Amino acid sequence: MKNITIETNRFLLKVLTVDIIGERYLDWLNGSNKSEYINYSIQERTIEEVRDYVASRENDNSILFLGIFVRKSGEHIGNIKYEPIDFLNKYAEISISQNAKKSYKNYDWNLNE
Repeated sequence: MKNITIETNRFLLKVLTVDIIGERYLDWLNGSNKSEYINYSIQERTIEEVRDYVASRENDNSILFLGIFVRKSGEHIGNIKYEPIDFLNKYAEISISQNAKKSYKNYDWNLNE
């Protein structure tokens, strides 16, 4: 398992693991506010399917899947994913979940404070 944590004054980004996946996460994927840009959320998913999906990414070195948490409350507000990571060419595609933007629409996202 990857042991990566990124800390700012207000946020904590850490590797997304199956123990974080619960009903709220499932609502993000299956709910009416799901993102049309996340291919995985095109069809309804079960909690088992989502946990298997996250588990398959935990040990894949070409993927970095991080949960975004509010440091003070520990609330999981979204995800950021680098997939695939091309170490040879120093390139990765990055996606950030819409949930973070919806949960904290008026939040000051300056990560440097």
